[in-house]
Amino acid sequence: MAMPKLLVVAPEEMRLSLESGLAPLEAELYFAVRAEPGRVPSDPFGLQNELSRRPPGFDGALLIAPRRHAPGRLVPSLLVAGVPVGIVQADRPSQLQPWLQAVQVTQQAPQQPLRASMAMGKDFYLEWGDRLLGWMRAGGGEIGASAEDWTAVRLSRTDLCRSLARGPDLAIYCGHARARGWSGYQGVRWEHVMEEEQQRPCRLLITLGCHTLSRTRGVVPFGCQWINSGRASAYLAPAGALKVSAGEQIARILGEHLASLQCRSAGELLIAMDKHLSSEPQLAEAYGQFLAFRLIGNPFQRF
Repeated sequence: MAMPKLLVVAPEEMRLSLESGLAPLEAELYFAVRAEPGRVPSDPFGLQNELSRRPPGFDGALLIAPRRHAPGRLVPSLLVAGVPVGIVQADRPSQLQPWLQAVQVTQQAPQQPLRASMAMGKDFYLEWGDRLLGWMRAGGGEIGASAEDWTAVRLSRTDLCRSLARGPDLAIYCGHARARGWSGYQGVRWEHVMEEEQQRPCRLLITLGCHTLSRTRGVVPFGCQWINSGRASAYLAPAGALKVSAGEQIARILGEHLASLQCRSAGELLIAMDKHLSSEPQLAEAYGQFLAFRLIGNPFQRF
């Protein structure tokens, strides 16, 4: 079986750190020196051009971008030229190390795969969470993964943060959110997450809620904190707001693909959801919202 191909776009001074740190991915790495910011606001580092001028066949791309930029303005879409893109923000090689360590740890097979459904304590979102839990159990049972109910009717904020510190393979939050964190559980902020000692990094966290990747008033987005700190290898969420109706449809498509067992990595999941959402006219609004999601971290992260 051919090794997957990953295009890494980053400053030259980060090449050695990335080539060493990403070795556990067992992928063919192609390094491209990141261009200076250009005049295209939606694609300042020319990732579309970088992928278009190369032979087809890449399975993923990774852009290392400056931390001062908002994630939603770094790449034109969740997939560029059909390739799932992960973003990591760092201004010097040392800032990559926590995330690279998380990548290395999460490549090791867990003793007991764990998935979890999170939701704020409102009936509408609790219903989303319950349905996602059912889909996780349907798919996870085939691979020996357990699925746990971490919704706000069962766990307190402290209990949730303690559970996340265990390092689930996949955890999905449904509910309101802001740049500083999730609104459920009486508000989960980064300081609450950091109060619990990390046992293992999370593999893939998904937020079906607004703004956890938005940069406002100098706040480092909650989703980016998970990657910057090495507490997660990959984080998927909207770069801005998410309409409730579209979010419900995206949750359904996400759940169906989790139950089908056909997607085992973040990139595979994005490609499958893109194909599904783009193929049904009645899902046009949800598809537009989906393309405004951004993946922070490892596009090859398995869950």
